Amino acid sequence: MLGFSLTKLSEEPEDLDRLPTPIAPPPSWHNLDVETDLDVLMQHMFDDIEIMLTAWAIIVGPPSESEHVQILPLLQTVTEMLNSVKNYILHRHDLTEFALGKLRNEALKLLETMSHLETKYRALEDGNSATSGYLYNTSDFGMLDRERTAILAYLDSVEKHALNPPHHVGSPYAGYSAEIKKLMTKTSGPGGCAPGMGLDSLKVSSWVDRKADWESELARSYAMIVDTIDTHSLTDPRVDRDAFLQGLTDGIILCTTYNSLVKKSRRSFGLINKIHHDTLRTYRATENLSFFAAACKFRFDTVFIDYKPADIARKTPAGLDMLEDALNLFTSAVVKEFNFSLQQTRRKSRFIDVASLSIS
Repeated sequence: MLGFSLTKLSEEPEDLDRLPTPIAPPPSWHNLDVETDLDVLMQHMFDDIEIMLTAWAIIVGPPSESEHVQILPLLQTVTEMLNSVKNYILHRHDLTEFALGKLRNEALKLLETMSHLETKYRALEDGNSATSGYLYNTSDFGMLDRERTAILAYLDSVEKHALNPPHHVGSPYAGYSAEIKKLMTKTSGPGGCAPGMGLDSLKVSSWVDRKADWESELARSYAMIVDTIDTHSLTDPRVDRDAFLQGLTDGIILCTTYNSLVKKSRRSFGLINKIHHDTLRTYRATENLSFFAAACKFRFDTVFIDYKPADIARKTPAGLDMLEDALNLFTSAVVKEFNFSLQQTRRKSRFIDVASLSIS
């Protein structure tokens, strides 16, 4: 009737009326639960080291030399300690290849010793357990001297090559807490001496020392740069001032040095997140120099009054003079901040040394 069909329309399944189940979005970078603060990572490492030393009776020796101990918990504490050290090292980008090689070699030696221990005390496979594994015979503390020696050797390497130089530029020699060092000294036997340095042995980079005698501020700036980043192409300004400044006119070394110094400071914010490495075109070098000036203003509250990036990038005589003035201001700001941090650290170190004496 009226051209309409009497055909009964079929209803769609109810499932089609339901909205699809939402899928959780992938986590963004700021939601990832990953710790990157080197101070926090170092403290975690120290905590795991102390737990491991306690478990191995290096710190709190057993009531009796013949007391039996379980092997598996000891191995687990070593594994956790190694992971903490590895996590700290991975987030330090200033360690040399030599230091990393030493740490790898010592870690392999310790793992080999622990593997030998695990095999030696393995009894039989645990077939009754829901998960596959092994049963282990017990040992006594007197039979673990070799392993304790290997652990102490590894910790000595960590202190020498992972903790030093400290991740804060200008900080004194970094070492274990006074309590750990004292208790490790007791463990090493009569007359033993734990690795470490006192206040009289604190050393800082020469460019941080305001009392150091420099021929010019450019010489101090040069020392700061070569001490901070790995660069072999830079000419010493005491040999050729213009060649030194011309090596900085593309802005790459300036920005890289700035980022490295900020990362090593106690206030690691204000990094330059974009650096042009292809500076054949002048405008890219100009942008690098602009990034550097803006970062110094934001991070160190240092303003370059007469500063024209275009003239500096073109290496004009006036541009080189501008660059020299800006570099001297930057170096002065860094030295001022690092000296303040050093004074704070030395005050804390005095309290630590007093605590160490009171323990003995």
